[in-house]
Amino acid sequence: MRLPSKMTKEEINRVVEETITEMGLEDCADNRIGNWHSRGISNGEKKRLSIGLEILTQPYVLLLDEPTTGLDSASAFYVIQALTNIACNGRIVICSIHQPCNETFSLFDDLLLLSCGETVYFGEANMALKEEQEIEANISSSTTWLKQLCTLTKRSFVNMTRDIGYYWPSMIFCIMVFSGERSKGHYGEAAYVVSNIISSFPFLLVLSIFSGTIIYYMVKFHPGFANYAFLCINLFCCLSVVESCIMVVASVVQNVLMGLVTGTGVIGQFKNEMLGVEIDPLQPGDPKISGEVLTLIFGVPLNHDKWWDLTALIILLLVHRLLLSLVLRYNKTSISLLLWFYICQAKSTLRFTW
Repeated sequence: MRLPSKMTKEEINRVVEETITEMGLEDCADNRIGNWHSRGISNGEKKRLSIGLEILTQPYVLLLDEPTTGLDSASAFYVIQALTNIACNGRIVICSIHQPCNETFSLFDDLLLLSCGETVYFGEANMALKEEQEIEANISSSTTWLKQLCTLTKRSFVNMTRDIGYYWPSMIFCIMVFSGERSKGHYGEAAYVVSNIISSFPFLLVLSIFSGTIIYYMVKFHPGFANYAFLCINLFCCLSVVESCIMVVASVVQNVLMGLVTGTGVIGQFKNEMLGVEIDPLQPGDPKISGEVLTLIFGVPLNHDKWWDLTALIILLLVHRLLLSLVLRYNKTSISLLLWFYICQAKSTLRFTW
């Protein structure tokens, strides 16, 4: 009815057939459209049919408002592909679209990207991704590294003073917050790691002194302030190493509960030498088993100075903090490397045990 009355029936049929072919509706040309009680063609085919009715009159410019609304990705692709065929025949097709998939987006020739009514990008569609990558590469925080460090440290202090039980359970959630803020270019890995060290220092120090004081005088260790101070420093370094190890594991795994379970398993790999401990035998009458496994099994000498043990803890702390920075920076690559290293270590341990 929209075609000129001077056209013959053969010409009308030819235009209709060309439109059906152009819109890719050959397979459903003889099907019913359908309604609320009678099933007919799909929603994607209905969209293409509506577009086909508009191009029967051969318009030079075709304007469409979100023609893919309510369609799945496959149906949306076929609709845009049909519009591409129309554009290839020399007509201008202008349409608005919301969140297209990669395949659908690749069919567009030119792109006008709007935000709050203002033009963000206008040009070739295939160049938009390249320009976005160039913009993201130039994104950086406008504040100095020292300002970032002070802000992050203050935020950690505020969170810990608000809730005494905040620190330990929320370490893994802090990693999740960091991942989101880091991707937006708010601050870098180094500022986050250093601020975490500064904010956790008072908490770990108080915890080490309180627990060390109770244990030292309750168990009646060797008298002397030097021995007491060494115990507190040793506790502080041990807590710091465990904290760093948990944060490394939490940065690798994506699930919070998996981070807790995996972190506990990794810490369980650090064996206690159990010096001076005697274990009862399985069979009564057999000699007791000595707990000095480091000397008897691994042949590790124990006559070195105690400060070497403390130095080893400090080295472990620095290594774990450096590893945390690398994991946060190269998360995807570090996941595979750390898992490979841990599996190799587990295999070698099992081989040695057997």
